[in-house]
Amino acid sequence: MPQSKTRHAHKHPVHPPKPAHLPAKSKDNNRVILIAVLFFGVLGLAIGYFIGGTATVLLTSAILGAGAGFIFGYSIKKSLKGK
Repeated sequence: MPQSKTRHAHKHPVHPPKPAHLPAKSKDNNRVILIAVLFFGVLGLAIGYFIGGTATVLLTSAILGAGAGFIFGYSIKKSLKGK
């Protein structure tokens, strides 16, 4: 009988190799959200200025515009990720 059958297991764990097929994160897709938030925030600020012009209206419209920009930018990022 060969000696290898009675040999003890290795003392260090065997690590599986890292998968090379995973794509790297793209910074270009992350910038889409930032650009959309800025654009829609400024657009909301302009709409708030033409509606009322008070500080609370400007702040509220800018925040709502930035929120809409985030949603729009996130949907664009997801559609670009699929290609």
